Amino acid sequence: MIVLTTPNGEYFRNTLPRFSACDDPAKYEGMQFQPHADGHIFLLHPDEWGPLAASAGLTVRSLQFFNNPLTSGYLGTRHLLPFIPRGLVGALEGLTERLPRAMAERFNTHTAVVLSRSPGLLGFG
Repeated sequence: MIVLTTPNGEYFRNTLPRFSACDDPAKYEGMQFQPHADGHIFLLHPDEWGPLAASAGLTVRSLQFFNNPLTSGYLGTRHLLPFIPRGLVGALEGLTERLPRAMAERFNTHTAVVLSRSPGLLGFG
């Protein structure tokens, strides 16, 4: 099993290109992975996870969206968050996680993905 989190390409304020639109991701490696996500060249969209996982012999087991613009600080709230009651922040986070999938994809800034080996690669099926 692999569990990972990454920025959500479907977030409504994302202006970066799709991962699948890049013909050679290796040419961007030197520019990526800088502090504060400054080096992101593209973000994975929900519909890209299945084909990407399959190309690596993996299956997507779970895809969940989390971290809304308020709780991530993307609305200029980073400095205000310490003063907002944690219960309120948690309630807002929980509310946006439970939105219908199409809305959650657009409103949440991050994705959590659980991947596993595809059944045919386990040696028994």
